[in-house]
Amino acid sequence: SSRPKKPGPARYGAGPGIEKYRQAESEIDIAEAQYGMQTMSGEDIAGMVESYTPSGNPQTAAMETKRFDTIATAAGLNLESREKDPGGYTMRAFPNVEAAWKAVSDGSGTMENALNVTAAAQEKLGIENPELLPAQMATNVVGMFNDAERPQAERMGVISGLFSKIPNDAQQTVIMDQLIKTGLPPGARMALEAQLERGDDAAAARLFMASMNKVEDSTLPDGVTSGQIDDAIARTVLDENQVGDVLYGLTDATAENQTRMTEDMALFQNAVKMRLLDPSSGGNIDNAVRLVQKDMYGDV
Repeated sequence: SSRPKKPGPARYGAGPGIEKYRQAESEIDIAEAQYGMQTMSGEDIAGMVESYTPSGNPQTAAMETKRFDTIATAAGLNLESREKDPGGYTMRAFPNVEAAWKAVSDGSGTMENALNVTAAAQEKLGIENPELLPAQMATNVVGMFNDAERPQAERMGVISGLFSKIPNDAQQTVIMDQLIKTGLPPGARMALEAQLERGDDAAAARLFMASMNKVEDSTLPDGVTSGQIDDAIARTVLDENQVGDVLYGLTDATAENQTRMTEDMALFQNAVKMRLLDPSSGGNIDNAVRLVQKDMYGDV
């Protein structure tokens, strides 16, 4: 639809008509600003809001202040909406994004194309923490994975099936972050890497199971504690020059690496507990740690 045209002062007549004209012009400014900010970056929105800062003219002060406050409030709500649900916002603001996801739903389009147009739109918007999946899709995926009533193979298949359709490594990372934020157990990240990056389906299955099922200390062999398991992991995996020290850069770890290590070590501990409950480790903590290390990092 075409943008509204601003009426000229003559339409309203002299005297009070000038005030009406200014008011109408201000309302159109507000409407245009609200419309335009839908596809602007956050930086451009900030610049636009600043451009409406009241001039200080006493004749127009009230009108300009009202216009500025209205536009500033609209900008705040717009940015808040983007932050809360980047995927949903992008679909509403960009018709091509909505069309791409609709095509995925009806089978006429690919997930790869939908993700690409969504990523491009979110980059245009300048969204700092992108979320490429529609929020409802992410919720559905996480809900199916976390549904203990479903067979474990089906639960694992929900995640591996989704990511098999996403060839872009950077998009995989963004989507995994989104799913974890939505409620996916963080350990699923390492399980998926074992499957997609190393092709080790057996290791992936064991790690997926460890991410799904928390082992209580009370079920462990007599005398075994979580503290003993943590000590063995630290000694075998995290000490200087061990695999964890190298992979996570523990000597000079970034915040991102620290977060990832914490995520992985929680999975590692639970996976060791699961190994201690089956015959593979012979009930020996060090054996269990070595077996889980191979599942998580491969032959290193």
